[in-house]
Amino acid sequence: AEPKRVLAWGNSLGGLVALRLIEDYSRSFDGAIALCASGAGSPKTQDRFLDFGLAYAVVFGWPDSAWGPVENPRSGLNFANDVNPLVNWPKSDGSNRGGWEFIRLVNGLASESFWQTDPMNGRTGFTLQMIFATWFRALTQDWAAGPVAQNLDHKYSLTPDEKAYLAGLGVAAEDLLAKMNARTNIEASPIARDYIDRFGAVHGYLQKPVLTMHTKLDTLIDPRHESAYRQSVEIWSRQNKLLQAYVQAVGHNAFTTKQLLAALAAMESWLDTGTKPGASAFPADLGFDSGFVPKPWPY
Repeated sequence: AEPKRVLAWGNSLGGLVALRLIEDYSRSFDGAIALCASGAGSPKTQDRFLDFGLAYAVVFGWPDSAWGPVENPRSGLNFANDVNPLVNWPKSDGSNRGGWEFIRLVNGLASESFWQTDPMNGRTGFTLQMIFATWFRALTQDWAAGPVAQNLDHKYSLTPDEKAYLAGLGVAAEDLLAKMNARTNIEASPIARDYIDRFGAVHGYLQKPVLTMHTKLDTLIDPRHESAYRQSVEIWSRQNKLLQAYVQAVGHNAFTTKQLLAALAAMESWLDTGTKPGASAFPADLGFDSGFVPKPWPY
């Protein structure tokens, strides 16, 4: 039979693809569902992974000879063979926990998603962040033919409470922040930046319904990406085409089958009736949190 409608559906990087498809080829789709998508777009996502790498560098050092400089990880970098053996991973005795807590806090990452193991892939949040701050950034640079990330508009900071907490762990936060802010001169290659902007940026001009769904404690793509995407949509005053739902869970794409079916049912109802679904479409007994509002994108 002829299909009733066509939806773009993707998760993670596929979620970003779904957002670009519905923005660029709206006549080919009736709607889109994007799960744990990097809704801030590739340029901003790469910038955040640079932030993570820079924070690691000022705390533990960055082995340029093995990984290439922090602003330009070397081509062909292999995480298992080149990165993993040299990382100063959290120690079981907690002796370097303060350094990792600084990295977490200066990047605005939730404690639960940072320290816990992601049930979808068996890795801790800090491991996933380190993978993407090194190997994935190097891989993206291979595609783009140059450094893709920059931090020219970044100002690294912590709250007084966070500084006091870190001091209790033996961390001189002010000194580390000063070292990071002294490096806010990292600029991407214009050609490489143009590449990821053309193929990985989002614009927010929606002509068809879009439903995004995110875990509140995503270990890799934290829910501030949803704030960034909503801001892009609001620039065009197209928020009537955007519906965002959140699930109380730790993990990247850690959705249950019932939650995925609820998202599909919500989109079907939206397309059938022309009315954007309300909170009742995402019930708490299925693990949804309709009152959750993610923090704003930091830059």
